[in-house]
Amino acid sequence: MANRALNGFNYIRNGLNISHLFFTDDSLFFSKATDSDCATIRRILDVYVTASGQAINFDKSIVFVSRSIPLREGIRLASIIGVWLVRCHKRYLGLPSLNCRNKRQLFNVIKDRVLAKIKGWRSKILSIGGKEIFLKAVVQAIPTYTIGLFRLPEGLLGELHKHCNRFWWELQRRARRCIGASGLECELIK
Repeated sequence: MANRALNGFNYIRNGLNISHLFFTDDSLFFSKATDSDCATIRRILDVYVTASGQAINFDKSIVFVSRSIPLREGIRLASIIGVWLVRCHKRYLGLPSLNCRNKRQLFNVIKDRVLAKIKGWRSKILSIGGKEIFLKAVVQAIPTYTIGLFRLPEGLLGELHKHCNRFWWELQRRARRCIGASGLECELIK
């Protein structure tokens, strides 16, 4: 903002002051936790509604404040803007938000998604090529975007590899089994 009505933050010392980011259908505002900055954000939103003719869904809008701000103060500041207060914003644009203490818990969503895909495909009979394509094109694609942006917690990639290996070798073992004429399970001999 040209008149500095909204205090943003500097990502680096003596760097550009960032007070807002606009995406296709999202707006992020950065400010100090003061009554005047919250009132300024509310005025900006009101001007936007008047100028554009669009409505803002305040039930889906949130405020995140630093851990150093007491809970009651955060709720009071959020009420000035007319939105909800969130202490730990877990995801934004499909990515984990790194403002929670337990980073491992944030990234477990990736592991859960991988396990859900593998579980869904376990019952399917796939050729070796089909399994390879499934693992490379489907399972490995899940964490790709996140890995490009964040450093994952220790051991998470190892766990993902372990689950992929288990899927690969479990199906290999199953493929070598057959049901004999008597209805008993037997091993195929190569």
